[in-house]
Amino acid sequence: MVPFLQWLHPKIEIALNEWDVAYDSYFISKSWANLHTKGGYTKAHEHGPGSVVVSCYVKQPANGGNILFENFMRDKWIAYTREDKHNNIHDYWREIAVNTNDVLLFPGWITHKTQSSNTDEDRIVFTINYGAVIQGQMLHSDEIHITKRTE
Repeated sequence: MVPFLQWLHPKIEIALNEWDVAYDSYFISKSWANLHTKGGYTKAHEHGPGSVVVSCYVKQPANGGNILFENFMRDKWIAYTREDKHNNIHDYWREIAVNTNDVLLFPGWITHKTQSSNTDEDRIVFTINYGAVIQGQMLHSDEIHITKRTE
């Protein structure tokens, strides 16, 4: 796991910097794995105030189902008449095709879900939530492994 985290940390910093997050440190706040069997899916949800979500596709079989992100302009487009086309600007969800070994980074506030798995093989996704903070503003920082921002 250490080599993966060493590979990942510069990418976390790129995301935090591109998103103009005010921070001097970041940490893993939570991690877990999802295993979806045939017909399994994840309902629409967000990850709350977490700064960066990392989804690692450990196993993504053919027809395993992709991830979908909600169009955050949905409330602006909802009143417009829409053409019946897949993946146009007015779609409420944007499908992202994923493969085994893909790693996705996205902000914790964006609503997302997965399609149902349509295969007899398992889909396995490992997820990590990262928090980014200004360390002096943290509670109980002695209990959390902190990574200092590099410049």
